[in-house]
Amino acid sequence: MENRKSDSIRFSVLLPNGKDLLRRCFESKTLVKAIHKAILWDCKIPVTEQKLYYKGEHLQRWQTLEDYSIQNDDCLELKLGFDETSDDWITIDELLAIETKEESENLMSSYSVPATLVMLYSSAIPEYKDYASALIRFSMEKISNCPNVSVDRCIHLALEFCYGHSEVDGDPLYQPWRTTLKQLLERDIAKEEDKFIVDLLSTQIKVVFSCLLNKMESNLRLIPETARILETSGWLHSVSIVYLDILKEINSISQLWENEKKQFQHVLMNQQISLQLILEKTTRKDDYHWLLEHNDVIDSKSRMHLVTMMMIPEENYSMLSSASHSFTGLDF
Repeated sequence: MENRKSDSIRFSVLLPNGKDLLRRCFESKTLVKAIHKAILWDCKIPVTEQKLYYKGEHLQRWQTLEDYSIQNDDCLELKLGFDETSDDWITIDELLAIETKEESENLMSSYSVPATLVMLYSSAIPEYKDYASALIRFSMEKISNCPNVSVDRCIHLALEFCYGHSEVDGDPLYQPWRTTLKQLLERDIAKEEDKFIVDLLSTQIKVVFSCLLNKMESNLRLIPETARILETSGWLHSVSIVYLDILKEINSISQLWENEKKQFQHVLMNQQISLQLILEKTTRKDDYHWLLEHNDVIDSKSRMHLVTMMMIPEENYSMLSSASHSFTGLDF
């Protein structure tokens, strides 16, 4: 009971003329922003014109009462006039017209723009009501079309508008705001579902990748032992092409994640002898270009073979290759 008592603070808010505007209990973890909003609803003073001070210190909206060590029976001082730190936001039009969406949403929330607009909308003065109605509809469009990264913040703003309009009897804007809130919540759920599906698919693909890579490494180990038999039977080139095609696909998958990319690189590094035997039989028509991204695992002879095929025309390469074979084994 003592803790609960100490968490509840009762204080007053006074105008410069000494009039007591607000005296109620708040939790110590309450944001200063909530005090501004309470003043707005109780006293009809727009948040943009409120500046709260405690012992001479200007209270920031995103700090808590506890942050300022506000105690029971303390007094906060309310000064009227636009905040000197927000000269650019003298009118609500300017608040809503800000170009940066994220900054606009944060400021709309910080300055309780929804509550301020609903207060003006509830006014008996037709000019105020019409002015606020146009801005509320503009806000609805802006919030409805927010990017996915801003959905969470815009849900909070839509909820504030819904709450405000629910307090106005027979308000025609209440239902459209409920619809907007519903759409935002559906987008938020869809976003979470999409993330879940992506994570699930990623996990499954990684399992398949690991299985393929392990099997491929086991088969690559056999190439040095079977190369002579395959060469004699004339199957070495055909087998080499199959290996290259499979390695290419595994390489494509590995590019999706850094860890998988390193695993693939590690296998190529460990199986350099097998890779060299495969590349010896690679021809100009084969799909080998992707291997040049892994220069550090290709031996110099194989690298020269691949690069030469790319740079020298086919007829010249055939002559060069024949001459190279002719000189093989000769002593000078």
